[in-house]
Amino acid sequence: KTGIGGSDVAAILGLSKWRTPLQVFQEKRGEVASQPVNEAMRWGRYLEPVVRQAYADETGREVRVPTGMLRHPERDFMVANIDGFAG
Repeated sequence: KTGIGGSDVAAILGLSKWRTPLQVFQEKRGEVASQPVNEAMRWGRYLEPVVRQAYADETGREVRVPTGMLRHPERDFMVANIDGFAG
């Protein structure tokens, strides 16, 4: 609720199949509950380690997992929850 992330941006721009700009606004204000976890989201989380390892195997690059949410140092409303990073 303290920032705007990638999924929020897609919805705000009207590019999301799952959320509208109004829903993002209402979620950030605490007026409605956040989107419940669905089967696709659950499987995406299950497969994150597999995808990270596959990328590491294919590229030879080490993939690290961040601890927690990332926030832009100057624009603190910009946040990201990334699955991993290399380099």
